Amino acid sequence: MNILFLLSQPLRKNVGGVERVTDILARQFISAGIKVGFGFCREYHLKESDAKIYAVSFLANANSDSFLTEQQAMLKSFEPDVIINQGGRWPGNLSFLRFNSNVKIITSYHTMIWSPKIISDTLLRDQSELLPKWKKTVMFLLCYRYYFRQLSNIRNLTKESDLFVTCSNNLVPSFRNLVKNDEQDKIIAVNNPASYQVSDGFLKEKEILSVSRLEYSSKRLDYLLKAWSLLENKYPDWRVTIVGGPINGQDIGQHRELCRLKEICRKYKLNRVHFAGFQEPLPYYQKSAIFAMTSRHESWGMSLIEASSQGAVPVLFNSFPAASEIITDGVNGCLVPPFDVKKYAETLEKLMSDEQLRNQMSLNAQENIRRFAPTTIAKRWMDIFEKVASERK
Repeated sequence: MNILFLLSQPLRKNVGGVERVTDILARQFISAGIKVGFGFCREYHLKESDAKIYAVSFLANANSDSFLTEQQAMLKSFEPDVIINQGGRWPGNLSFLRFNSNVKIITSYHTMIWSPKIISDTLLRDQSELLPKWKKTVMFLLCYRYYFRQLSNIRNLTKESDLFVTCSNNLVPSFRNLVKNDEQDKIIAVNNPASYQVSDGFLKEKEILSVSRLEYSSKRLDYLLKAWSLLENKYPDWRVTIVGGPINGQDIGQHRELCRLKEICRKYKLNRVHFAGFQEPLPYYQKSAIFAMTSRHESWGMSLIEASSQGAVPVLFNSFPAASEIITDGVNGCLVPPFDVKKYAETLEKLMSDEQLRNQMSLNAQENIRRFAPTTIAKRWMDIFEKVASERK
């Protein structure tokens, strides 16, 4: 069987969740004897180490007048049995990918449905009250325009695909509500795989860890800093470490957010907050006792799975549908009512002050994550491939 992943972004597996998931699944498929190829819609070349593993990569330049011709040539050369529109962002009409009647198209959608409120928060940050009335009206209209375009895009993707896959079972109802009754069964869920194997035996330090892109609208690390301001003086042997940040000088948004977070630290006179920058997070997961997530919204939460696999007890707001699918509150992590900073601080303190509770929840967290092992998730995908292949006309 030949599987072709279509990506709108480079395969930088150390940067984005979609890229990490793609790389993990591709390697699992290859180990099972499946031939895997990649199609990119902008200029990009696989690293030499990756190119030796994957069968082939193609470029169909979305900015080129010959995009459709390049796309058809790519498909005829590789002859995929199944095409995975990874992330749901391949440009153009998916019907052009059906160069023969046998190829099956699966859209793998890694984003939840953004409400107008989420869109507004993303565009305006916390500055809406500073805008004049006419600008607020314009922004309001733009938010709803984006919202309805998003809904239209999801409907079109579902119509043009044989299956529409989301990453959380809790997201399925919201997507099914958008489409026609005869297309609802196309929408299913396959969880994302864990990035790391479950491993233990590490000496845990009194460290609260956050691994996150520095982004105000969705990640809201200021909530963590405000919660920590209620605890730092009471627990002098504990510290907070934030892993994440700009990769290069062009990432202005993350630079700006880093400055804002450091200003919050100065405001609350926080002395034990370390900004580690962009790093491989595994060593931090292994040594940290607690993992803190303060996101306003997530589609899945890869870092949550990663931290749990290494025994860092997760504390997060119950602010996105997948949170309660992944975490059982009080058993393998802690779910806090959104966005109660005082309650968040109290939850952290309960774990910080009770080593026995931390140790037990750490073990539970690791056991919980075994269900997201790459082999398990890849098997689910391969079952889907067999099912859609059997439905060929």
